[in-house]
Amino acid sequence: MIIGQNMQVITGIANVMVITSAFLNSGISFPRNINRNEETSVLITYILAKASRKNKFFYKNFRDDYYKWKEGVVDYTSPLQIPEVLEHYINKFFNREVIEFRNMDSNFFVKSLYEKRSLLLPVLFGDEKLVDIHLVEVFNFQARFNNIKSCLQNRCNKELKDLDIDNIAFYDPIGNFDQLVEKYYEHEDGNNQIMDYRYFYQHWASKEYYVGQKCGLAIIR
Repeated sequence: MIIGQNMQVITGIANVMVITSAFLNSGISFPRNINRNEETSVLITYILAKASRKNKFFYKNFRDDYYKWKEGVVDYTSPLQIPEVLEHYINKFFNREVIEFRNMDSNFFVKSLYEKRSLLLPVLFGDEKLVDIHLVEVFNFQARFNNIKSCLQNRCNKELKDLDIDNIAFYDPIGNFDQLVEKYYEHEDGNNQIMDYRYFYQHWASKEYYVGQKCGLAIIR
């Protein structure tokens, strides 16, 4: 479990950790000159170096956040916490489109997971004083086939909140979260977590400028 330190730093590192995991699980190859297990640190270094430059994407599109981050204001937001910034610089790093920040709908959500394409979704579990909104890698779900068949055919007329999904499987880079007691366990990693879909949906964060709209990052192969 990685909480209790500088929240912005921890959340940013966790986001890039889980994106790296999703890439490797989806067959996205890093450049050959990057050693195994160094992908996350290389990506973090690249994004922060690019984001620190004036008159570039982060500065132009999130100017207030840029200055707060550079000046170390207490409530700053790191570029590693903003999905659009991650999307922009990660695609630059790979020199092609490998990740997309988008609104989620039932058809895309179900088809992606059914076809074994991970989704990176922003969540907020547990005590907000200890943990901020961060990305988790959702890679599978449990549901009766007849309940999701229409989504696979792009004919689903149900909202995400009403999908007949029992459980969701995901990797949480922050750690192992127990929904029954609503807390993270110390010294336990967040691999292969299973959670009730309704509970997960309730804690799936919406961007403030997409009122009620669930969103996330999708891997492009």
